[in-house]
Amino acid sequence: PQSRVRPGNRGDLGYFTVFNLIYPFEVAAYKTPVGEISMPVKTTFGYHLIYVTDKIPAIERLTVSHIFITDSLAAKGEMGPITKAKLDFIQDKLAKGADFETLVTEYSEDKGTIGKGGQLEPFTPQKRPGDFVKTSISLEPGQYSTPIPSSTGWHIVKLISIDYFKVSEE
Repeated sequence: PQSRVRPGNRGDLGYFTVFNLIYPFEVAAYKTPVGEISMPVKTTFGYHLIYVTDKIPAIERLTVSHIFITDSLAAKGEMGPITKAKLDFIQDKLAKGADFETLVTEYSEDKGTIGKGGQLEPFTPQKRPGDFVKTSISLEPGQYSTPIPSSTGWHIVKLISIDYFKVSEE
């Protein structure tokens, strides 16, 4: 499985699988039930209290496309009025059946993905913020999300695929 933890200092580590973090920290995170706080954990970095916010099946890779609108307020979960108007307009077009890739070309501010229909490079869950991953995995392939904040702006995400780790029966 993958765990999502929030250390006592409110730093969200996102989701991770085994061998992503130091061993004593991982052990404590995996043993602590969702919604509970671990016993103090000593590592080479000091002592930690771990609050486990979620656990999901182990995901090897996620593939998504997105429409991205830059907004510095997104880091605080807030949205400027121009951003809100843009996102409302895009969501209205999507609700009326507009093609996602066409809207990427017309409105996305991520220059690196416009030519690819908004598709990001496939990523592992620990490479993106927990809320981005949680929202992405809640979708069915082809479905798109409501806007998700990040440190640089807002994303409307379309799920392409989820590849789960396969457990060998040998």
